[in-house]
Order: sequence, then C-alpha cells, then structure tokens
Amino acid sequence: MLSGKLPYRIKALHDEYGAVLRVAPDELSFTDPQAWKDIYLQKQFIRPKVWGSRPPGVEAHNFITANATDHARFRKVFQPAFSDRATKSHEPTVQQYVDLLISRLNKAISEQHTDDSSTVDLVQWLNFTTFDISLEIWDGVHLSTAFKRAHTIHGFK
Repeated sequence: MLSGKLPYRIKALHDEYGAVLRVAPDELSFTDPQAWKDIYLQKQFIRPKVWGSRPPGVEAHNFITANATDHARFRKVFQPAFSDRATKSHEPTVQQYVDLLISRLNKAISEQHTDDSSTVDLVQWLNFTTFDISLEIWDGVHLSTAFKRAHTIHGFK
C-alpha cells in the first residue's frame, strides 16, 4: 500500500547514509547530480544482442530490434520531437492534465471515508492521464478520460 511517505523516508536515509543508497535488492537511489550524467549520458551504449531478436513472423524493425544503422535513422527522425524546445512547448498541456488529475484525485479521496483504509486506484488514474496527454500532444484530441472517469476507451481515429 502506498502512503506517499516513501520520498521522505528515502531522503531521511540519504541524509543518514549518503548520496548512494540501496533501497531494494535490485534498486539504488542517488542524490548526486553527477550520478545521472554518469549513468544515463554514456557516450556509447552497447546494446545486448538479445535486443536484435524479433518474435517469429515479425519482419519490421523498431527502436529496440533495429540494427545500429536503422536505429540511427529512426533516432534522427524522432529526435526533434524530444528536444528541449519541443518538450517545453508541451508543458502547458501536461500541466493542465496534471492539475486535472490532482483535482480529481482530491475529489475522489474526499468522497471516500475519512479513515486510513480509503483507497484510490492510482494506476487507473495515471493511465487515463498519460493517455489523455499523449493523445492531445499526438493528435490534438481532448478526450479527458481522467475527467470523465471512462472505464473503457473504444476505438478512436
């Protein structure tokens, strides 16, 4: 069960034990900004060979299964969509949906009992929100599934 206290507990542990902290058997937490650069901004990434295999009957490559030449070609086409300028241009849309998500979560929580056993399906709410954001950025469609609390999303154009 999530209580919203995990970030505070992890910060307290970082304060006690330092910049690198093992938070699970297979998970580390870092507070040093240099760690981000060291981990994620490697000059060369060597892809595991298994990434090049495709399921039977699938001939087309995608980002993961593409060889180095095709991957570079795919990346060149899609990279402008993920530039600083492009992502900053979408900030108002993302902020609008995050504000909507927070207001709807507050409403859903306040409509439930006041005891600590009240729950909200956060996964469902986050799925609706990311779907809405993605669809509006991709196609300009404003569905607001999180607002309407739609349980099924039917085919869309």
